[in-house]
Amino acid sequence: MKQTLSTIILFGWTYTLLAVTATPHTTPEDTYAKTLAEAKQAYQQATQRNNAWRDTRKLLQAAEKAAKAGDYTQAQQLATVARQQGLNAVRQHDSQIGIGNPDYLY
Repeated sequence: MKQTLSTIILFGWTYTLLAVTATPHTTPEDTYAKTLAEAKQAYQQATQRNNAWRDTRKLLQAAEKAAKAGDYTQAQQLATVARQQGLNAVRQHDSQIGIGNPDYLY
């Protein structure tokens, strides 16, 4: 019993150590660049549907400006908001196809 428990603990520590060392470490710049690319793609999709939200482009520009200034934390946050707005704009458009106007307009 004691040997089995020791083996399980040893296995657990070994697995944890391997998982931590095998995990690729990304820099804030890499994370920002990936998020910015996703945000631009979502914004482009929303624009193609004529449903881009008002502030999304401004958020993308602010994220790029923050990145140029070296503030990748702020740039990442702005790019994340822009990405979410782009995705929400696409979802909004797709969910409202064919709905038409409300009855009170007729």
